[in-house]
Amino acid sequence: MKKGKENQTSDASFDFGEVELLDMETVALAQFNSDQITVLGDISIPSVGLNLAIGKGTSPYTLALTAGTMKEEQAMGKGNYALAGRYMEDPDLLFRPLYEVEIGDTVYLTDLSYIYEYQVIEQRNIEATEVSVIDESRIRHY
Repeated sequence: MKKGKENQTSDASFDFGEVELLDMETVALAQFNSDQITVLGDISIPSVGLNLAIGKGTSPYTLALTAGTMKEEQAMGKGNYALAGRYMEDPDLLFRPLYEVEIGDTVYLTDLSYIYEYQVIEQRNIEATEVSVIDESRIRHY
């Protein structure tokens, strides 16, 4: 995986139509082709033990191994930072620990230069097609 803040300007796919069910073949191919994944930083939610790389975009390989960014122009620490992730049955893999997150829990993002602190203000399940939740208008400012 290519890691670093300079990766913010690299090309990535944000085509939600490419996203399909995750299978072991895709995971294996993603590991073999991990040099095609651009890592922008990491997400950590200590209360549930979630620690995951953040990859640029929503390509099948990116979402097989990382949390993927959903909007090309978003920036950590500046409003809503929308991420897509995979649910796995194993409680320690990918976004599965999110089921244990509680309102008020702290979420840390890093772009490998700075650490940004967010707080969980809402928890609910959404359909994969419900992309309206990434709109900036949903942000609560305090």
